[in-house]
Amino acid sequence: MAGAQRTVDVSTLATPLPAARAAWRLEPGAWLGVLGAALVLALWEFAARFLWRDAQVLPAPTQAIATAWAVLTLRELAEHVGASLWRIVAGFALGALAGVGLGIAAGWYPALARLVRPLVEILRPIVVIDGLFAPAPAGGVVFHPATAIDPAAIATVQATLRRRLLAS
Repeated sequence: MAGAQRTVDVSTLATPLPAARAAWRLEPGAWLGVLGAALVLALWEFAARFLWRDAQVLPAPTQAIATAWAVLTLRELAEHVGASLWRIVAGFALGALAGVGLGIAAGWYPALARLVRPLVEILRPIVVIDGLFAPAPAGGVVFHPATAIDPAAIATVQATLRRRLLAS
């Protein structure tokens, strides 16, 4: 069998697998999501143009896109995206570090766990609020840690408790 050559049916290579085909297929009601997004954009456009009329407070989506297209260069866009990503990553890393430390300590000391649990529960909704109200430029680094402390602390407490149970 050392000298035997294998033949491959090339026609099967171009045919996508059923799972790959299914991944690109939309769910039956997926068009409702697109319709809902289009409806929100249309209502926003209508409200900005005919009800509110002050573009400083509520610009229409088409006005915002046209202004961004006219003013923003690719380099500027890359700088802004880079700055935002830096704030997100730095803040999340700080929060994860604090959450892991807090989680290990709370997993080993039950009294500490009872003491910090309300704080961790209070920080849970900040994940949603953070993206809406974090002021730039330093705001993201200040607020993003709060989004990581909660899941990191909870997961680390659970892992520490599980490890302690297995060790005993």
